[in-house]
Amino acid sequence: MCSYDGKIQPHPHDLQLAYISCDTKILAVNRNIKLSAFISKLSPFYDTPNNAVCFKYQLPSEDLDALISITNDEDLDHMMVEYER
Repeated sequence: MCSYDGKIQPHPHDLQLAYISCDTKILAVNRNIKLSAFISKLSPFYDTPNNAVCFKYQLPSEDLDALISITNDEDLDHMMVEYER
């Protein structure tokens, strides 16, 4: 699942962080995908140069205040491992 065009903001009632006002798409990728191919698959969802895009993911058991950056193939592989657990 890929969410984009939103902002991380606290909910007014409990101050828990949430990703608000975003679009969400389901994206299927090969387990061994490289970051460059991953960026190419995601590029239709954003209108900005590739070097201006930041990819982060939320660990399954963590809140949004602990997002993990994806900056290389190894980071992307770690994300895949986390979601296979």
